[in-house]
Amino acid sequence: MLKVNKTLLTLSSFAILAGVTPMINAQAAVNLEPEVYVQKEGQAPEVQGNVEFQILNADTQEVVWSQTKDNKSEGQLSLPAGNYIYRLYNIADLVGSDKDVTAEKVQQTMDPEGQASGNYTDASQKGALNTLDDGSVVYDLPFTLEVAQDAEDTSAKLVSELDVYFNQVASGEAESAASSESETGDAGAGTANEAENPAANSEAAVSESIEAAPTESQTDGETSSSEGQANPGVAADPAQASSEVASEAAPEQVAAAETGKLTFQILDDKDQPVANTVVTLGEQAVTTDASGLAVFEVPAGTYNYNVTEIPEGYTLDVTEPSIAVEAGQDMTFPLNLTATAEDDQSQAPGDDATAQEGKWTFQILDENDKPVKGVTVTVGDQSLTTDDQGLAAFTLPVGDYKYSISNLPKGYTIEEAESSFAIDPGQDMTFPLNLTPVESGDGSSDQPTQTGKWTFQILDEKDQPVKGVSVTVDDQTVSTDDKGNAAFTLAVGEHTYKIGNLPQGYTIDQSESTFAVDPDQDMTFPLNLSRVGGDSSESVPPVKVANGRLTVQVLDENDHGVQGVQVTVGDKAVLTDAQGNASFEMPAGEYKFAITQLPQGYDLPSMEDTIAIKENGNMTWPVNLLKKGGFLPNTGESTGLGITLGALVLAGGGFFLMKGRRNHSK
Repeated sequence: MLKVNKTLLTLSSFAILAGVTPMINAQAAVNLEPEVYVQKEGQAPEVQGNVEFQILNADTQEVVWSQTKDNKSEGQLSLPAGNYIYRLYNIADLVGSDKDVTAEKVQQTMDPEGQASGNYTDASQKGALNTLDDGSVVYDLPFTLEVAQDAEDTSAKLVSELDVYFNQVASGEAESAASSESETGDAGAGTANEAENPAANSEAAVSESIEAAPTESQTDGETSSSEGQANPGVAADPAQASSEVASEAAPEQVAAAETGKLTFQILDDKDQPVANTVVTLGEQAVTTDASGLAVFEVPAGTYNYNVTEIPEGYTLDVTEPSIAVEAGQDMTFPLNLTATAEDDQSQAPGDDATAQEGKWTFQILDENDKPVKGVTVTVGDQSLTTDDQGLAAFTLPVGDYKYSISNLPKGYTIEEAESSFAIDPGQDMTFPLNLTPVESGDGSSDQPTQTGKWTFQILDEKDQPVKGVSVTVDDQTVSTDDKGNAAFTLAVGEHTYKIGNLPQGYTIDQSESTFAVDPDQDMTFPLNLSRVGGDSSESVPPVKVANGRLTVQVLDENDHGVQGVQVTVGDKAVLTDAQGNASFEMPAGEYKFAITQLPQGYDLPSMEDTIAIKENGNMTWPVNLLKKGGFLPNTGESTGLGITLGALVLAGGGFFLMKGRRNHSK
């Protein structure tokens, strides 16, 4: 028969209290602070120092933190939310015994770091002794670090205090318990079929012991019956004997006041509750609810139990065992069903398939945490390519999977190109992976070349576009189109341009010069031609006065656009967009220009300038802002230049746009 102790619990799968599976935010971080208190008779509980313990992942049994004499983890005990086991070593040294030890109380808090509330929650699971493969006896306490799934700030640190209280076992009590054990064993030695064989259920890690039923041999004053009468020869106390040895047909012979509560919890192979199974205890039958629970309140005694109406595709390994109910106990007894080979493992019995799925999104980033598009992520037989945000999202049945990353950009590698992960029911996980640039033999980075776009706009003295002018950058030559544009996509760095094939009668002041291309830059660079001799009356028809267009591009110290900056030109104010651009279309003329409002974190420059807008002109003016503190940080370098303005250079009646470069000094 199976004797269930008061400390019966599931160590590997965690019996789900009240049938509610906690929603756990796996991205939250929790600092765990465990303490062990021992109370001696007549004294207040005292915290114990130098306690040897380990923290295990409840699902994998992997040790995630160790504080033993042979293995000590470094740093702060900080864990992601989840289910764990607090394993105490040398329990006999702590409480005076390693037999029949149960914690008197387990309390837990969960507060933001530095904001201790003192609100303790009493845990219903108090742990149990467990014998390891090497014969050592430990005390295992399951616990959960639980954070709301909808918690907004997953970066905030939380602190959980886990306090375990034991009563000191006096040496006399320990000896008495050992003696009582010995006498009980001697009294049963003469019974042919009686034996006590402790065993551990590896699937549920349940504390249990198997006892043989009494034989029909009798002594003076004894009674024996196939109906399961109590055998006074087993124990001196008849009430104890009736509690430990009774048949399923005669529990009514025990005093009605000697009752216990036994709750069966039926779980599938993924530790999810199974409803509508029928559990029989003695002559009572109860159907499990939505939480997989079937509750019995019965007189103390020994009963046969069975589970029927098991969902198709599942079996129960043990059928019709015996179980002992002790007086006054309130016990939860989990039983896990086993999926048959032909069963679809991805779907739990009685549940909708979607409830047994989870979402796992891979996010591929470069070394600067920028998304990388076009990387291939393979999970099982599914392959997805990352989008513009570097994301590849999979919706998968609950279970364990392996992934592989391939098709990386040239010059990059990844440390975790292949690994495994687990999908939990209802999970929605984003899993970031960073690529690493490959270094060449000379120590330089072999990552892909970054580029920017640079468009030359050739205009006449009236700011009208000029077609057919040749623009050469390095070894590339492009002729201007109908809009006077010649566009180049160039590697980041310094380049040289040359202007040629000008229309007859025209010249240009800056026919050759150098310029710099920044990462992801999209720059329009206007250049105005001028008439030889300055007389344009014969060849240039009169042009109707029109508006001009000015774009002010506000950039930060890394040349990234700054949104929300208020730029004022004349009496018109415009806020910059996500690219840092504020565009104005105004009649030709001169206007006062100023930065009049900045987002938090930047200093407002005390500057004002005058800018000329040309008829039909299209001009871009970059402005670099200054972080508060008066310097632009750049990998340990500082700059004394607060704001870099693009210079508008007037030459021969035309305007040039030149972008200033930041000067750094160590």
